[in-house]
Amino acid sequence: MPKTPEAAGLTKALIDTVQAEKDALFAKPPVPALPPRTYLDQTVIPILIEGLKSVAKERPQNPTEYLGLFLLKNSTNIKSG
Repeated sequence: MPKTPEAAGLTKALIDTVQAEKDALFAKPPVPALPPRTYLDQTVIPILIEGLKSVAKERPQNPTEYLGLFLLKNSTNIKSG
């Protein structure tokens, strides 16, 4: 079996077209275009759940402050869009 598309006899134009169609098929819509629930599910809920787990485990004196600091500290871990 051929290991590359070129070895299978596919042209560069055909390979590029297939890749473009594949990219379009699996592309996520821009974040602002998402419905509110989907937007929150993809951007806020995952890190919020982790923060709430941490609050439940640590049982801090001020849980809302702890959660706020957790979210700020871990804001770079958010996978958007």
